[in-house]
Amino acid sequence: MIYKAENYLRRFEEHTPKLGDKVFVDPSAVVIGDVEIGADSSIWPNTTVRGDMHRIRIGARSSIQDNSILHITHAGPYNPEGYPLTIGDEVTVAHSVTSASYTHLLAHESSLHLVCRLPLEKKNIYPSPS
Repeated sequence: MIYKAENYLRRFEEHTPKLGDKVFVDPSAVVIGDVEIGADSSIWPNTTVRGDMHRIRIGARSSIQDNSILHITHAGPYNPEGYPLTIGDEVTVAHSVTSASYTHLLAHESSLHLVCRLPLEKKNIYPSPS
């Protein structure tokens, strides 16, 4: 059988993940729902990219490594819109990272070594106690 990343994508409701050119998705990974992955990016073994209740966007030349979990926050009383997850270009998400929504990961601009800043933006989704 010839490898095709598209064979390892899962539709959820009206959303099917979209892949840029030369994206690798390991057969043991789960990529589901409203997910877009940029060109030359990779999703490694046992990783879950779960865009079932909101969108996940992964930029070009990014690597989501083994056993990582990427998820979102759905709409609710304290966050009526929900929060997506955005990962920029040239980002490495190291092994076994769990990253929920309201997170934006970008490659560090001033270094030859790839560094992630987590989170760049974090919104309080729960009200302060009165």
